[in-house]
Amino acid sequence: MSDHGEELNEHGKYFHGRTLYDETIRIPLFIRAPGNDLADKIENRLVSLVDVPPTLLHLAKLPLPKYFQGRPVPPFAPPWDRPIYAQHELEDLSRQAIRTDRWKLILSRGQKPELYDIVEDPAEKNNLAEQPNHRKTLKRLSNDIAAYRQKNLSLRKTLRAPSAPSRPPSDELLKSLRDLGYIR
Repeated sequence: MSDHGEELNEHGKYFHGRTLYDETIRIPLFIRAPGNDLADKIENRLVSLVDVPPTLLHLAKLPLPKYFQGRPVPPFAPPWDRPIYAQHELEDLSRQAIRTDRWKLILSRGQKPELYDIVEDPAEKNNLAEQPNHRKTLKRLSNDIAAYRQKNLSLRKTLRAPSAPSRPPSDELLKSLRDLGYIR
């Protein structure tokens, strides 16, 4: 498991951490559960990193906390059909994305929306957001992102998660983050 992929100039950038295109956010997930006969089973489904803890708890036959956003992944649990959300908020960037089997919408603060038909355009090169025949899809996915953000905000308040660090990061931490490419 990895937390991100790498950009290799598919969209004019290198490394990671600046975009939400599939080359950065779509990563393989391999799970080998002891005593499970699904060793050669391949599922081509959208899952999220938030699905990993519920999957591990499910495999360990432990209860899932109600506030978990993810679900155990197939083939270890019944399949589902739901969109995957991604976000990137760092320094001056604020980006959100929603990905379904067919569509991908990327919203970036101060920029035009990006809507891609992943089936017809898996490289995410043909932005359909301004085409009139895709307005309903754009509106629906935009509303889904807004609803997800609201649910996330509500969950953070419930869990009393801090919205920002209570103290500034140390120089050592900032250097490490720069060295890893997370900040400039």
